[in-house]
Amino acid sequence: MVLAKGPLGSCVFKEDYKKIAFLVGGIGVTPIISILEHITDRKIETDALLLYSNRTVEEIAFKSELDLWQESNKNIKILYQLGHIDKDFLAGKAKDLGQRTIFIFGPPKMVEAMKNLCLEINCREENIKTESFLGY
Repeated sequence: MVLAKGPLGSCVFKEDYKKIAFLVGGIGVTPIISILEHITDRKIETDALLLYSNRTVEEIAFKSELDLWQESNKNIKILYQLGHIDKDFLAGKAKDLGQRTIFIFGPPKMVEAMKNLCLEINCREENIKTESFLGY
């Protein structure tokens, strides 16, 4: 006998989202890959913004795929950040963040910090979707 459960996360992309943003660091980008691929393959008109931080350029996972999707889809914009995403970065690079559904993926402390930053710049809490990854 095999028992299986469906996906348990609360961060689910819906095709009726008009504007979304992702705030992630490092390997936290993994769930976004399938979402951006889905948006691109199905030619969904969702405006997607990825704010992606890493310590070094060499640590940017899936960079070639991300760059290709950004080049081929006018609705996908990727902003790489070396170091931490902070309030100044959000204010300068993501001025319309408050109009987007925001997905935050990563380790619990990073997720909490990014959520607090979003709330500081007046994003609506009900538009913030979080998923913490334990053990890395």
